[in-house]
Order: sequence, then C-alpha cells, then structure tokens
Amino acid sequence: MKVLFLTKQIGAKNTPNKKVSIKDVTAIVNIPSNLEIRGLIRESPIPVKHCSENLNQQADKVAYLISQIIDRQALKKQSQLGVEYVRMNSKIMQETIRDYDIYLNWMVKNGILDWDPIYILGGHSRGYKLGLKYQQKGIQNHVITYPVLVNKLGKGNIDAHSKQKYPKLLHDLKSLTIENYKGVIEETNIGKYKQLAYKISESEINEEIKIKVKKSVYIGMNKKQLKNAIHKRAIDKISSWQNALCKINEKQFYFNQDKTSSRLHTSAVSIKKELRKHLMINGQRLVACDIKNSQPYFSTGLFLNPKKFENIILDSIHHYKGTNLDWVYEAVTNMLVKFETRIFLDSTRNYIDFVASGELYEFMAKELSVLTNKKWSREAAKLELFKVLFSPPRYKNILGRKIMKKHFPEVLRFFTLINYGFRKTKAQTSNLKNYRGNRLSRILQIMESETVLDVICKELEKSYPNIPLITIHDGIATSIGNQYIVKSIMERILEEEVGIAGNVEIEWDKWGIGRYPAY
Repeated sequence: MKVLFLTKQIGAKNTPNKKVSIKDVTAIVNIPSNLEIRGLIRESPIPVKHCSENLNQQADKVAYLISQIIDRQALKKQSQLGVEYVRMNSKIMQETIRDYDIYLNWMVKNGILDWDPIYILGGHSRGYKLGLKYQQKGIQNHVITYPVLVNKLGKGNIDAHSKQKYPKLLHDLKSLTIENYKGVIEETNIGKYKQLAYKISESEINEEIKIKVKKSVYIGMNKKQLKNAIHKRAIDKISSWQNALCKINEKQFYFNQDKTSSRLHTSAVSIKKELRKHLMINGQRLVACDIKNSQPYFSTGLFLNPKKFENIILDSIHHYKGTNLDWVYEAVTNMLVKFETRIFLDSTRNYIDFVASGELYEFMAKELSVLTNKKWSREAAKLELFKVLFSPPRYKNILGRKIMKKHFPEVLRFFTLINYGFRKTKAQTSNLKNYRGNRLSRILQIMESETVLDVICKELEKSYPNIPLITIHDGIATSIGNQYIVKSIMERILEEEVGIAGNVEIEWDKWGIGRYPAY
C-alpha cells in the first residue's frame, strides 16, 4: 500500500520490502489536555448505529471533530478568552463523517462543546466552540487509527485551485520538517517561549482595556483575577503554537489562497515567527528574505506605477459606483490619471523619498514628539502610521493623521478617498450595496501578494527550479546558500513593479543563524 503524507507505523521497522498494512497507519490530532474521550463515551454512550460497538472508532471521530474546531480557532486567531464560535460546514463534515451531527449533539450534551443555535439557510452554519471546562487547558495528542480519517488528514487542507495555481510552492511546503520536534514542543512550555506567551497576553489584555474601557471584560478584575486571565490566555497561545508545529510534523498541510487579499495562507505562515527558525527543508536550514516596511513600500506604487495597479484599485472600490459615493470613485480615477503623468505634489515626492530611504517611521516619530511634546519610539510611530492607513477615515483625531495632513496632504487625501466607505459597522454603510471594509489594506495586500507569488516566485521557479521557496506573505524563505539569488531577483522585480527599489533584508538573526559571512 502507498502510505499518504502523514504516516506512522506502529512497531514497524524501516525494511525496504516490508508491506505496510492500513491498520499500521495512524495520524495525530490535538484535543484539550483534560479531555478523556473514551471514558466519557463509556459513561454516556453515543447513540450511533454505525460502529456502535467500536469505541476506538467513535473516539477517533470525536477527536477529529474537536481538532477541526481547534484548528479553525487558531486560523482565525480566536484562541483567547471570550473565543467566538467557529462555523462548521455540514457538507464537508458529512463527506468525512456521515453521522457527524449525532457526534456534535453528543458533545454539546456532555459539555465538550458549546454551540450557537442560530442557523441561517444559505447564510452561515451553526457555530461551535470548546465548552468552558475544556478552554485554556493546553493540548494533548490523540492518535487516530480509523483509516477514513487517517486518509483525510493525510491529504491535508489543500485548496484545489491554489494547488493548481502554485504547484511548486505546495511541493516545497510538503518538504518542510521540524528540527528536533519533541525538543521544540517541550521548549514552548518553559523558558523564553513561555515568557513570550505571557508577555503578549498581558500586552493584549492591557490594550483591550485601553481601547474598550468600560466595555472590556477585564474591567473590575483585581490583580489575582487579571493574573489568572493572563495565564489562561498564555496557555491558549502556547497550545496554538504547538498545534501549528504538530501540523507540519504530521504532514497535515494547509495551503489556501485568500480570495479577498490574494494572500497565500500556509502551514509555514501559521508557525509563530519566533519558532520558524526550527523549520528545515530537505535536511537544510532556512533563512528568509523579507521586504522591509512592506505596506508603506507598496503604497508608493499607487503614485509611481498607477497604470500597473489601476485595476486592483478600481475593482476594490467599484461598489462606490451607483451610490452617493459615486463622486469618490470618480475622484480616485482622476487622481490615478494624474499620477500616470507623474504629476503630484512635492510633499508626495517627499513621502516616496522617506519610504525609499527607510526613514518614514523615524520622520513620524520626530514629528509626533514635536506635536505631543513627548518622546516617540520608531515602533510606536509605526503603529500610529498604521492607524492612519487601516482605520476608518472618520477617526480624524488620530495623531498620525494630523502629521500626514500637514506633511503629506495629497497622500492622505488619496488614501482617505479609497477608504471613504470604510466604517465601523455595516449599519453605518447602509448607503453601500456591498460593504467591503478597509479597501486600502486589501489593495496593498493584493499588490504584495501578486508581486511575490505571481511575479517573483514564477521568475525564480523558471530560472532556478531547484531552489526551494517557502512564502511568508511579504517574505520568501529558502535554504541557506540560495538566499542571495532570491534577494537579488526580489529587489530587481520589486523596483520594476513598484517604481522604486525595495529594501530586502536577509533575516539571519530571526532564523537563529546569526550573521552569515558575505560572499
């Protein structure tokens, strides 16, 4: 028998002539660490007709469904306190487990899952999340032996269209392994990774309190309660990191291009950036070539190469046409025509120059310090600029917006027009036929994705077919020794596409290599 991607042979030796029985093939999924499935089934039998006498098969189906919920929560970055329900597609589940609804109802009845009963025909499916008893408890491995599920997991979650479009990238993704997997998993439970999880959790909770103020669930908590909340959130973060590592180790790959932003979401992207240094391909270490300041950099392409990106821009705001925002669509079109002739204000040229030199955040920090009479760091200034780029234009009191209005008025006006229909809720955009949220963010992501995936990677694939490529949105990781080839082609194509040279950095330190000698 040909063994699919993730296979573990129980008690089998690596002898070339040994045939592997389907019973020897297993897969691993993750479930809450305090969940004992078989014991619960014995106490409260699942009312199924198929495999009613097969406790192990029933347990596998329960574990599989739970793991799907955990995976979706991780992908949606909802693995935290107050986690939202995730929708389970009934058609997809039924293809794998015919009587899936009996299992889900049994899990709800026994408190393993909580569910959202609201179901809209043709809208969204019922939502599920882990029951309170099983939230923030960490994860454990469950070994799947049921062949149908092993086969399903072996195929991974790979979108057919994305597979057809980027076969080389999928092939390279499937070659990934985790160096010293067991050691890395153990390391995430202690030391620096544990401290990182707690630090991030504390920062997120403080930020939520700051933003939501009285509406935050953390308001009114004493120090002990807040400490416990931070602990629970950190446990979930560590579990999410471990789950992403497990998926690659078990060859359960995720590969799907986002239809909205064109970004390619993969198992490699899901790995916490501090843990990516443990990735290997064909036994070799990896290092990434990263486009620095990607969002501001691609934004200069809107002024320097508008003809190239015109369709992306106008397609993103075409829903303004025929509404009372039709004038916005016309204004954006007129500005694009003007930019094609390189007619723009000196202040716009200054913005482009600051981005090209990599000094935009430093400039913002300096101006914000003058405006507020308070010292601003580069990182704080960067976040403030992102508030301008990615917040609804109606938030006029953003400090960064005041700096942009003073120093880069034409740039701010163009960004504001693109995002004119961006509001906080759908109710506030009732004048639009099709609310689409932050348009500028989507435009920049599409520009980035199409440049990296459809131009740079295609060129590398054509000229250097044997060089492995692992895309991580605004960067490309490759095996050590190939990084300068990748960097050179990235820089050449970025300048051709955007209009100014891009700053591509080889991330030696972030990938745990240290400074690599130049040659």
